[in-house]
Amino acid sequence: MLSEEYKLCRPMKRIVLPIALLMAATACAPRVVSIPETGVKPELFMKIQDKVFYHNVGITFDGKYYYTVNGGNEDYGKVNQYDAGGKLIASADVKVDGRAIFYNPSDGKIYIKTYMRDLLLYDPKRKEVKTVAEGVFHDNQSSPALDPSGKRIYELVEGTLYVMEFPSMKDIQTIEGLPCGEFPYSVTIAASKDFLFTWDEDGNVHVLDKNGKELTSFKFKRTFHGMSLSWANGMLWAAEDADASDYGGVGTWFGYTLGPGIK
Repeated sequence: MLSEEYKLCRPMKRIVLPIALLMAATACAPRVVSIPETGVKPELFMKIQDKVFYHNVGITFDGKYYYTVNGGNEDYGKVNQYDAGGKLIASADVKVDGRAIFYNPSDGKIYIKTYMRDLLLYDPKRKEVKTVAEGVFHDNQSSPALDPSGKRIYELVEGTLYVMEFPSMKDIQTIEGLPCGEFPYSVTIAASKDFLFTWDEDGNVHVLDKNGKELTSFKFKRTFHGMSLSWANGMLWAAEDADASDYGGVGTWFGYTLGPGIK
């Protein structure tokens, strides 16, 4: 089962980068964005029933299919594949203790982040995984997000945001004090084209720009598993957890549109 010491997030504090890293971060700095006048209006668009062992922790979309990954015990790792309507297409036993899954449109590949801090490549045709990089993440429990550009990975660790270049996995920026809840909400982040999303145990979702500045927030009416926050197919997703141990169970993924201009 997942366990971790609870810690509160700290006030915003910027880290001074070495010159070389500062130049690299500046060169690929995200553009300035703002919340549209229409605001953020979460509306439930679809649900996916996702049978797994242990916990529902991540979902992604490759333009045709959704893929989910579970976490909690590597002997019961599973990747489920669904069509665009949420119908189960395939299921693969992958022996992975997952924390996040993401599709990279720049190379057309699907990646999984594991409890062991490894980055894996998932092949949906062979239903196999292989290790791309070992121990490259900062925290075992973190559920990071790949930027839709395919060039950065965002990893949140108790309010500290690590921005890593992809595929080198080198840190290019560190920002402290992002708003979040206690564990596991403090190690979970989602990324859309223009925004980052963090949340807390009360259902508050914080909408930030790519520099970690909070722009607005809203609140979910349901309670979701803390590691499940994901961005896929233009929607923000969260899961009611199966919490099923080794006997298996069904969790439910909820996909929300957030209104015009939130992409």
